[in-house]
Amino acid sequence: MPGGPAIDMPAGPSELMVIADDSTDAATVAADLLSQAEHDAAAQVILASPSTSVLDAVEHAVEQQIADLPRSAVARASLNCARLIQVGDLAQAVEVANAYAPEHLSLAVAEPDALVPLVGVYVIQGLRWRWIARRQARASRRTFVSLVVAGVGANNVLPARVGDLLRAHWLSLKTGTPRARTLATVVVDRACDVFVLLAFLIVTYPFTPRRTWIDRVFIASLVVTAIIAAGLVATKLYVAHRARDGRTLPLSVRLSWPGRQLSGLIRGTAAVVGRGDLAVALALSVAAWLLWAAALWLVADALAIDLALWQAAFMTGLVNLGTAVPSSPGFVGTYQWLCVSGLGLFGVGASQAFAFSLVLQAAWFVPTTAVGVPLAVRFSMERRRG
Repeated sequence: MPGGPAIDMPAGPSELMVIADDSTDAATVAADLLSQAEHDAAAQVILASPSTSVLDAVEHAVEQQIADLPRSAVARASLNCARLIQVGDLAQAVEVANAYAPEHLSLAVAEPDALVPLVGVYVIQGLRWRWIARRQARASRRTFVSLVVAGVGANNVLPARVGDLLRAHWLSLKTGTPRARTLATVVVDRACDVFVLLAFLIVTYPFTPRRTWIDRVFIASLVVTAIIAAGLVATKLYVAHRARDGRTLPLSVRLSWPGRQLSGLIRGTAAVVGRGDLAVALALSVAAWLLWAAALWLVADALAIDLALWQAAFMTGLVNLGTAVPSSPGFVGTYQWLCVSGLGLFGVGASQAFAFSLVLQAAWFVPTTAVGVPLAVRFSMERRRG
């Protein structure tokens, strides 16, 4: 572009409101405000913060940056309608946002506490997968945790939860185990998540306000979980029955590629569907999702959303069961609908619930993408062991 790249594109008037706390970077917030102000002279930008020092620092940064804008005249005209609002706390800032209902809402707030339990979630999930796969594929704890994070990173940028298939492939490459066997461990691994998340819904469902859509989600979750459970039991019974009577499929079927893959998948699944194995795997799943519920509660608390612990458990089950279904990369759209609809049951406004969905999703999406995608690329370039 002549004169160098601009911050944004001229796209007509719009509104932006930024909510910032003491942790924010004033220069970044100023650039965000100006990127909307330069759209049109009729655009309006608002900054709300409980901190006087933040308001002053951003105002100073805006004056410094506006001089270098190619559309500085438009931005200055827009700033005539801009507002700096000092609020008592972040809860009041959210109330202002709900009343103003801007086209764009940016949250420049820190919530590092939520990242701590989320890190624990992926570590526990890696340890659980290693426990499930220990008879099929041997690798270090670090390897399994890395593969889990790489799979999440792949899901963030690719559709249809392909990351779960990829981590089975990567484990096969690293250990030399047939892909059908490693895929079987992923199937059981994901089934444990579904069982525990459904348990969260079952325990909290009686206390949840009734709506037609949540009743349908609950029934659909029961049906899908029952099908998964029936499939796991069927593989166990099939392998045990075949071992007793010695019956096998025709040789031509067993030697074909689909036959070998199906046989490996069934045998691998049956090998890890023991009572002791599942008890440990389910216990680890409960620990992981309780940590996730803690992270969800911390995000809600930071945004002044008053959730009881059982409501955090309900939201954990609802959101994560909903995103277990293959959808868009990073579950964008699905995640927002589930958060807004779920919190709406507890009287949380749509704007506040949408802000919650963005912060919660960013808390896991940003770090798992930054770490997981490079890991996914590295694992994809590795050659099969042996």
